[in-house]
Amino acid sequence: MSNQEQPKTEEKESEQKPETPDIKHLSKLFFLSYKFSQGNGIDQKYIFQYIKTKHPDWKLTKDMEKVLTASLVRSVEYFTSNKQLHQQEMSGERDIHASLESEVFNFAHQLEKEPESKNLIKILVESVVGSDYKFLISKGGRPRSESDRPTSTSDSFLSHLIYYGFLGHKTGAEEYDDMFREITDHIRAGNLSGEDLNRLKEIVFVWNEKHPDQKIDLEKELGAEV
Repeated sequence: MSNQEQPKTEEKESEQKPETPDIKHLSKLFFLSYKFSQGNGIDQKYIFQYIKTKHPDWKLTKDMEKVLTASLVRSVEYFTSNKQLHQQEMSGERDIHASLESEVFNFAHQLEKEPESKNLIKILVESVVGSDYKFLISKGGRPRSESDRPTSTSDSFLSHLIYYGFLGHKTGAEEYDDMFREITDHIRAGNLSGEDLNRLKEIVFVWNEKHPDQKIDLEKELGAEV
């Protein structure tokens, strides 16, 4: 029998390289987080934490933070100069660059740690119901330009929960499509009660009144009498 040394079998464990975030995609996710947090910084933080659950390996280096900030400054300047798209008030004296730099730092920080709560979806449900209620009911509509054919950026009575959740319209990013799907599944499973359920009823009433061709039947959605 040959004494020849047998060739070594290289046991290559399929080491999956950590997912590297693409700046263009990060910019889109960050920019859309303004829209879906509806101007609320705390809600935006929870959205960042949801992104973390979708991409647990994502990390932002300092160089990436700088590139992302520069990209966002360009987007925000365009966004705030376009009256059709502009949804949130921004002071002219506000230093956009410094503000975004701080928010990108917060984004990076949220990607480095585990979500604060195991009930993140429940928190996001309360967030979107609360924000929709604020704009559709308390304020009597979003501050937007009138349009004969309202779109998601010009509809004064747009409900994020109904439009992106119950009706399933695309958000522009897969992560947010998933987020609204999970939010809606949580509600359809009968996990909404008390004040939030009452608020949702009012939101649906106003939505149906303003969108007769896109009505939703809340009892059918929840599978129960409400």
